[in-house]
Amino acid sequence: MGNPAEIAHSYMLIGLYLNIWLYGIMTTQVYLYYMEYPKDKWWIKCLVATLLLADTLNALFICIYVYKSLITNFNNPAFLADPDWIIATDPALTGIIAAIVQLFFSWRIKVLTSNNGIFVVIVVCALVDLAGALSTTVEATKSVSFEESRRFKWAVIVWLCSEAFGDLVITGTLVTFLRNKKTGFPSTDKLVDRINRMTMQTGLTTSVCAILDIIFFLRYPNGLHLIFNFALSKLYTNSFMTTLNSRKGWRLATTQTSMPFEDVICLAAPVCSPFVRILPSNGIACF
Repeated sequence: MGNPAEIAHSYMLIGLYLNIWLYGIMTTQVYLYYMEYPKDKWWIKCLVATLLLADTLNALFICIYVYKSLITNFNNPAFLADPDWIIATDPALTGIIAAIVQLFFSWRIKVLTSNNGIFVVIVVCALVDLAGALSTTVEATKSVSFEESRRFKWAVIVWLCSEAFGDLVITGTLVTFLRNKKTGFPSTDKLVDRINRMTMQTGLTTSVCAILDIIFFLRYPNGLHLIFNFALSKLYTNSFMTTLNSRKGWRLATTQTSMPFEDVICLAAPVCSPFVRILPSNGIACF
């Protein structure tokens, strides 16, 4: 049986494979977004670019560290046992990505529901998540061995628990909101159910991953949690991009419905663009 550092790096390699695979999906989604939605507001485009940059840095830093560990320093146990600052950036970048995505959804929930209480809860979760992630990075840079990572488990708990809770609040709020907006028209209700399923899938994926990450971190000190940890940032960005890129399909679907001409911002906006209405002649208008 290898030492804890050697075992952790085996799980780290698996996590890297998953991270890069999801990163490939993310870059494809970003390309499709800029091709399909050139008229989106400038700040949404900047938000996408910011998430892509953070996601790219995250993948790059993990690749550099794993290469240094398993290639450059092959058969050098001393290097494996000493955490590098490069790998310590993972919690910070993941926390930044998660906070941006959660704050975006919190703003949209406020626009849709006018529920300031839910808005405040999600914002607090995002900020606590960011603080916990940054604290984890700071503490990790101070560690002299992988075994010392247990010393700052409080920061990891704050970081991942706040992420998971925020995601569950967002998902629960959007699902409840959509269910209350069914119109009785079969084609429209079918679209609502479709949006609901995607909302649950994307929201629950990130929350379940964060929960598994914290459970394995606390239960197994061998680095098994890194498989989930390295995937977390990519799940957030892919969830965000899936939300933006799905608008075209919903627009086409709603043009075939017999829905009344009233404002339907309640139907599409939670998983579409910040503001969405159904117009009498054109179906959904995203702007």
